[in-house]
Amino acid sequence: MRKSLNKYWQLIKYELLESVLSARDSLNLVLNEKDAWMYPNLILGQTCGMPYHKFLYNKVSLIGTPNFGIMGCPAGYYNSVFITNIQDNRSNLIEFKNSVFAYIMDNSQSGLATAFNHTQKIGFWFSNRIIIGGHTKSSKLVANGQAAIACLDSVSWRLL
Repeated sequence: MRKSLNKYWQLIKYELLESVLSARDSLNLVLNEKDAWMYPNLILGQTCGMPYHKFLYNKVSLIGTPNFGIMGCPAGYYNSVFITNIQDNRSNLIEFKNSVFAYIMDNSQSGLATAFNHTQKIGFWFSNRIIIGGHTKSSKLVANGQAAIACLDSVSWRLL
């Protein structure tokens, strides 16, 4: 996934240079998310919808929403998917309500808020949840049986 992210940055950097803005050669992947988004020399950043709406909307300027060409997802929107282990034969989401649900972080629109909103509509919330810190990590936990279910954004799922 990092390779795809770096390739995406190279395309953005090229466009920034074409418009006479300077840009770093590579992404700064050391800063934590809040420090990165509030970095004084930040030219361009990308964030999930939930952090933007919770604490960034009045501190940064929204300049666009990428369109990653997800089938059935209109431009300006995103899509999340629930994933389960291929060997798990449950076919109804509510059957997972007491299972381990892995999610990226408390401020994740795609990994937590979407799952919460969807499960609330059908009358439950996962009783056993673990924060795992990344969509790749969540998918690995599901694949190896340490978690039964996770919710990932469709772009991450496609890249995985």
